[in-house]
Amino acid sequence: MLPVVVVTVVAFLYSRPIASYMETRGQLETRRAEVVRLRADKARVDARVERSSSLEALAREARRIGQLRKGEIQRRIHHGGCGVGG
Repeated sequence: MLPVVVVTVVAFLYSRPIASYMETRGQLETRRAEVVRLRADKARVDARVERSSSLEALAREARRIGQLRKGEIQRRIHHGGCGVGG
């Protein structure tokens, strides 16, 4: 009977650290996958920066996403009908 009690107590005492270890291990694998994804994202951004390193290319990209130079006013030209009728 004593060996069964000892084994039960030891199993109980080890259950939480083992559960914590398994949870931490799962989190580590999740973080490693995230690091792999972020490194791939960084490589894509670095390649894009390399392609867009000229001032002209940077200015074109800034205009494409709506950035303006200081003092500029953004004007939009709408194509299509005049909006009358329907």
